[in-house]
Amino acid sequence: MMEALTYSRVHNAVGAAGAQRRALDEALAWAVRRRAFGQAIVTYPMVQATLTEQQVRWRAGTLLAFEAALTLDEALQVPEQRTWLRLSTALAKYLTAEEAVGSARSTLELIGGNGYTSDYPAARLLRDAQVLTVWEGPANVQALELLRLLAPRYGGFQVYTARLEGILAALPEPLDDLRLALTDRLTGDRQAFKVTTASPDQSQRYARQLLHRLAQSLALALLVEDAARSEGSGDPTPAAAARAYHELLTPPTFGEENRGVRQLLLDDLMRDDRLREEA
Repeated sequence: MMEALTYSRVHNAVGAAGAQRRALDEALAWAVRRRAFGQAIVTYPMVQATLTEQQVRWRAGTLLAFEAALTLDEALQVPEQRTWLRLSTALAKYLTAEEAVGSARSTLELIGGNGYTSDYPAARLLRDAQVLTVWEGPANVQALELLRLLAPRYGGFQVYTARLEGILAALPEPLDDLRLALTDRLTGDRQAFKVTTASPDQSQRYARQLLHRLAQSLALALLVEDAARSEGSGDPTPAAAARAYHELLTPPTFGEENRGVRQLLLDDLMRDDRLREEA
């Protein structure tokens, strides 16, 4: 039964990442075509901020989903991977589903009244995304799964920290800022784990918050790992996505966000020739 649930939860995570991408595509296509005050709304900073945030969250969700999918394959050959399979799947299933709903809602809001009507895909995307948080175990069920895996029998937190520490150990020097960001995040994770597991009452009280935190931390780690893989390739987008996601998790002082990072992400979105033609 547990194996069947794991498989279907991985499927749910991959589908949720796909829903995020579809919502982003709909929002981007609308922003390029829709004109207000004499120009396409994609040229306005607030719209650009919406699009780039959706893009970053989609990248994070995709990496989470495929971390679980790759581990599903590995666990067939390496039984020791089964704890990480269950843990990464719980984190991926939870966060991708939540982000799919958020992305669909963001798209509907950007499109406006037309997005709310059934004549456009946005309303259907939002309706369909809602089920992703429900089936194969809603957030509370994933939190309970997390608690089981954190017990000494499984040593789930040690497996989790080993995965993140492995990413940290392989980072090249140009990504030292991301190394510091991920190290700080892992320090906070350890404190959150300590608080949550201090007593049975604490575990029940903080399980869902810990689920949320660890899912976001793993997403950041996977974005950082993706940036490391791309280092030297000439593509700055993966590193920009990792830095932007870190800003979402740890907002900078008001007005001091990294605008260069956001511009790199926007440029990546606008590379589609069809979008440039419509613009």
